[in-house]
Amino acid sequence: MDQDNGAAQYLEQLTAEIDEENLELPGFPDVVQKLQILLADDNVSMKDIADVINSDPVLTAKLLRAANAAAFNTRGMEINNLNVALGRLGSTLVRSISMAFAINQAEQETYLAPIKSELKEIWRCSNYVAAISCVIARSLPEIPTDRAILAGLVHQIGNLYILVNVQKNKPSLMQNLDYQETVGEYSGPISSAVLVAWKFPQEICTAVSAQDQLLDASAEGMAPLTKLIAAAKLRDRLENDPLLREEHPEADDILGSVCIGDRNFLDLMAASRDEILDMQDALN
Repeated sequence: MDQDNGAAQYLEQLTAEIDEENLELPGFPDVVQKLQILLADDNVSMKDIADVINSDPVLTAKLLRAANAAAFNTRGMEINNLNVALGRLGSTLVRSISMAFAINQAEQETYLAPIKSELKEIWRCSNYVAAISCVIARSLPEIPTDRAILAGLVHQIGNLYILVNVQKNKPSLMQNLDYQETVGEYSGPISSAVLVAWKFPQEICTAVSAQDQLLDASAEGMAPLTKLIAAAKLRDRLENDPLLREEHPEADDILGSVCIGDRNFLDLMAASRDEILDMQDALN
């Protein structure tokens, strides 16, 4: 395998090997991987979910904190019972918060220490896009809030899957000249494959796979959730990727023109600044 095509060959093989029976994301706690399988069943009971969560005290504590956070506890009634917390959050938010927990936990794995800064960046971006998407969705009846936050949190799952697998199995690929470009090509397909294997709703799979589409195509025809995730992602890139405006000088104008329903995306963001910060804190 030569240096020029080694990354592409490895990532093509990695994509082909993703399936429901064998999917494992290195660095993810076992409890979170079990939850993804369990929560794929629409008929799963909260008792079964609680039984799995109770096996991990850290995740249990995180869910209790989230249930009591201002972003989710709108009545201000504090609870300390996991079953009550799960009822307050609902299965989709439980899935979201467990994914947030898993992304954070990956940073603690010793063998992933060389890529800790990259893992932190994935979490920062996931947190920000999820917070924007969740808060804005609350004012848009066409987008379910719980799906918006989940799509935001998992929109980087392809990059995460690639990063931890390459670090674990073939870290030399990161030195290839074509590595970053190749990751960009494969992150979308791998994201879709992971989410399909975990039986995520099709609406979320579509939104995640089209997260960069605003720079390449018109927003017309995009489903509302897809447009929201793409706009939130583009906003994050404009704030944190100094090369983006060089490569796409039209990016600011594209973002400024995005409307969801009859509401302008940037206007919605400006009106929700404090709520977005509260949601970021809740997810942390």
